Amino acid sequence: MLRRPGNLLGRFGEADEKIRLVADAYVRRFGPEYPFVLAVRQLYSRTRSALDRTDVGIDLMADVVARRESDRRPGHPFTVASRRLLDEYRSGQWHPPHSSGGSRRPRVRIAPAR
Repeated sequence: MLRRPGNLLGRFGEADEKIRLVADAYVRRFGPEYPFVLAVRQLYSRTRSALDRTDVGIDLMADVVARRESDRRPGHPFTVASRRLLDEYRSGQWHPPHSSGGSRRPRVRIAPAR
């Protein structure tokens, strides 16, 4: 059921496990404050939240924001984006994509030239 190619929830579930493994490996190799590690952990928080584990997503994002603020200026674009995502989690405004797969843009057919 969850592994059907068009099932978005199944795809988040598969991504969740892979991202967790990558994040854990990068934390062991580079440490928790390495910029790429923070980006992977931010992605992991999004998959956790998409799988109705918003509490875990909030905890992960709060840690990412704290580390970004200690490493970079509070006005740095990465810090601002992470803080905005954390605020969306806490306020309940963030929602996972509601697509059955593929692009969210409407498909437009272009008529052949005459």
